[in-house]
Amino acid sequence: MSLAATTCCLVLTLGMSANVARGQDEGLAARYPQ
Repeated sequence: MSLAATTCCLVLTLGMSANVARGQDEGLAARYPQ
């Protein structure tokens, strides 16, 4: 794996983790309204 590929993968993983953490509450609230 080249350095560029590793960096790209790491950035994508961090971005997805941030998106999941930020959107989790909204997604759960939308899916399971109380």
